[in-house]
Amino acid sequence: MEAKIGQSLARPRLLVWILSGFAGGSLVLVLLGVYGVIAYSTAQRRREMAIMMALGAGRSRIVRVVLAEGLLYASLGVGIGVPAALAASRLLRTVVYGIAPTDPTTYAALAVTVTGVVLAASLEPALRVSRLNPSRALNQD
Repeated sequence: MEAKIGQSLARPRLLVWILSGFAGGSLVLVLLGVYGVIAYSTAQRRREMAIMMALGAGRSRIVRVVLAEGLLYASLGVGIGVPAALAASRLLRTVVYGIAPTDPTTYAALAVTVTGVVLAASLEPALRVSRLNPSRALNQD
């Protein structure tokens, strides 16, 4: 009987593994994409950050400004992605076992994971710009 059950679940398990692989790849793409956007944005705003530092803003303030930008991207992504996933949940009803495709815990975990990945991607550019020497940055073209 166990072999029969295993055979009947082989295809759905394969689909879950494939979807999990795509989800992991998507997280990597989110990490790289957000890192690129935030790094480019902070490079373009280097003079602005240098002026803020010259006027007395501390390193923590600069880091918070950059992380707030990343948090904005995360909230936009979650705000668009969750309704789209809810709309597509009808397709997942045949693949997902044991939980409903509209399980709020799953969507909350997704939102927290995406937000964490975006903040992690924003941290390095934020720390890099916070180490900026204001006088040197303002003298460069």
